[in-house]
Amino acid sequence: MPTHARAVLPILGLAFVTLVPQAQAQTGLSDGIAHARRVRSFIGVYQEEQAPVSTQLVRMGLGDGLFLTAGRTGGVRYHIELAAAVQAEFDLAVSSFDFLVADFIVGIPIRLARGRWSGRVAIYHQSSHLGDDILSRDDVTPGVDGAVDFEAVEAFFGYRFGLLRPYLGA
Repeated sequence: MPTHARAVLPILGLAFVTLVPQAQAQTGLSDGIAHARRVRSFIGVYQEEQAPVSTQLVRMGLGDGLFLTAGRTGGVRYHIELAAAVQAEFDLAVSSFDFLVADFIVGIPIRLARGRWSGRVAIYHQSSHLGDDILSRDDVTPGVDGAVDFEAVEAFFGYRFGLLRPYLGA
């Protein structure tokens, strides 16, 4: 039986509130901050309805982090890791289960905490590639390799009020 409940509620698209498990409330180093590029393993099936086409998709990912270092300096606790993930999407609505897209993500997330304040800063590289089944379709422009690469920085910071932690990030 779980010892805590967690809810993440989007507010204005950028702010979030989460219920903090008691152990994380004591350390202040939560990994529960909501963000699109969080390295994790998952599988999900969903229906996409876009006129005139309806399709059923499966999205799966495999990812993990490698601990690099942690400690305390000037009253600030920190945790640094190297994180990587691969995510893929397939179309279940066709008999060949078309491979649609693959995303490769590698980054260095840094979690920080001081008193009731906590946060996460990450620099990462993402490489996204259209699947062969998409590139071989007749409606795709010849010569398009279907790859998009970019680097980005994201940051989330929050303040703990008991079991609630509102936070803001970009």
